[in-house]
Amino acid sequence: MKRFTALLLALMMVVSLFAACSDSNDPDVLIGGESDDSETASNGGSDDTDEADVTTAYIYEPDPEGQYSGMIGIGSNGAAVMFKNLTVSDMNKNRETWNSGLDELEDPLADWSYATALGGDWDSTSGSVSVVSWTDPTDEEETSDETTEEAESYNVFSIEGGSTGVMAYTGNNLWNYVQYKFQTYVTDIGDGIVFYFCVTDESNYYACVIGEDDNTMMTVYQVSNGVVTEIESMLYQVPTDEWFWCSATVYLDHIRIYIAGMMLFDLFATSTTTDTYYGSVGLGQWSTANTFDNLVVTSNETGEVIYENDFSDASTISDFTFMNGSGGNWDTEETDDDGNTYTMADVWQQYWVIEDSGDSDHGSALTCTTSDYYGGIVSVTEGIGNEEWADYTIDVDVRRDSGAECWLVIFNCITVNDYAWFNIGGWSNTATTFEYVVDGSKTTLSTVSDVYETGEWYHVTLIVKPGIVYGYVDGELIMTYSS
Repeated sequence: MKRFTALLLALMMVVSLFAACSDSNDPDVLIGGESDDSETASNGGSDDTDEADVTTAYIYEPDPEGQYSGMIGIGSNGAAVMFKNLTVSDMNKNRETWNSGLDELEDPLADWSYATALGGDWDSTSGSVSVVSWTDPTDEEETSDETTEEAESYNVFSIEGGSTGVMAYTGNNLWNYVQYKFQTYVTDIGDGIVFYFCVTDESNYYACVIGEDDNTMMTVYQVSNGVVTEIESMLYQVPTDEWFWCSATVYLDHIRIYIAGMMLFDLFATSTTTDTYYGSVGLGQWSTANTFDNLVVTSNETGEVIYENDFSDASTISDFTFMNGSGGNWDTEETDDDGNTYTMADVWQQYWVIEDSGDSDHGSALTCTTSDYYGGIVSVTEGIGNEEWADYTIDVDVRRDSGAECWLVIFNCITVNDYAWFNIGGWSNTATTFEYVVDGSKTTLSTVSDVYETGEWYHVTLIVKPGIVYGYVDGELIMTYSS
């Protein structure tokens, strides 16, 4: 009996040990082909493989609804330029599909192809596209003993300057519904750096040339069977000697181009009435006395001048209607010596006048003579609510005379309660942004830090297109506004 009991106890211990080993060998399912052998090793020494041990590898699959597809490419039109952090991300699965492998691959250019693009003169056998080690001088730091600590070096793609039409491309020509992204650093702009996307072969691709015409323009071209067609262009100045991000987000039916964090093109997007900006233009102030001159509004479609005023004729003040902008205090009531009550908006023409600017290069100009009030807007009368005033460019010279802030340039002015403005040098001359007013309620977008000098003239340009507005000061793109 004792022997039987001992045998039974021994058998129970073996069963318990087997059960413990089975329960502890139940690994997680890993997505993306990544595994850690230390986590999936069997605890009981068993060679058996559970179905859960099989990892699911990521496989890119093109979206059948995608209208635009192709590889990624980098290049130059005479620029000396570097590229890094090239990636392609699958937007359907929200994960990286490809990266350039600059610091991992023995030869990151092994799978790249070369071609002469956009009718350029580059010899694709010249070897001017390479991978080099580079150290950013701005990464060097001074230590406590005033010695310089050397910055870490890393690999980058490098293109020598001088040749136009440089094109290096790689990837899968079935990529669609993806985001192409990279950083670039320009030491000599030449006639522009080039970013290629949706490349199917050397005769069919899209090219974004940044910094054309002495670093004043950016243009997107489509090349179809070798024929080059301009798709879209805009004013743009490339920053030099600093890294900045560029990307193309390829949606199913349109493509958005972002440079330095701003969306600059929405290619092939269809506009509707609700996202097309239209209405009058205007000028405004906020706690500032300021001066405006040479106001010109031009149709982007026809090049026709819709409205212009050099303010040489004082009677043209009648072209404008006054509005108290959202949050403004021109509706403050005042009382005159006779006890009559009025608002500042009632007597706005006492403070908004066309007079000598005191500058021989400008002559007479439109001036707001007070900085005691804020939110004053003068809008071109005939344009308010006019849907024909759409897709236009506003140009105006501006000067800050005194007060806390700088200028407001108004667009899409439909009513006194529905409009948008480019707020330049706001927040006590520290920041610039776009703000829009709907049914009297104002929304402020993110701001860009900047400052403007009192007494100096600046030139403001607003390019108002369906779905997107570009705001420039002295030819430099400050920010964009999109629906």
